[in-house]
Amino acid sequence: ARPGAHHEPVVERPAGNRQLPLPAAAQSAAALTRVHVTHLSLADFRNYARADVTLMPGPVLFVGRNGQGKTNLVEAIAYAGSAASHRVSTDQALIRFSADTGIVRMRVQHDDRAIVIELELNRSAPNRAQANGSPV
Repeated sequence: ARPGAHHEPVVERPAGNRQLPLPAAAQSAAALTRVHVTHLSLADFRNYARADVTLMPGPVLFVGRNGQGKTNLVEAIAYAGSAASHRVSTDQALIRFSADTGIVRMRVQHDDRAIVIELELNRSAPNRAQANGSPV
């Protein structure tokens, strides 16, 4: 490192094979964030037959080629928080083609408390939502 060079904090990817600098604005936001998604699990949601993603606190960057499902991961998190999609007007489009049911399961951590939110999207029945196993 150069003498006097500014060193930004780094975020280590879960795989541990690459580090990325954390911008100052994101560093401030991460310091204030006390609630974060720790795990996302999908079944027959959008283009995913199955997906399990572990997330670390702070900003997250999904990297991949076009059409690989990066936005679908973000949409699943947003959907679990609002029960609405920013991309489509009906839930039917969120269920993977040829499947009857799609599942979004998200674990959220707030200090030492964890909450599991699960949404079941159904083509021919009402959707169901649970928080820590209790219907909502």
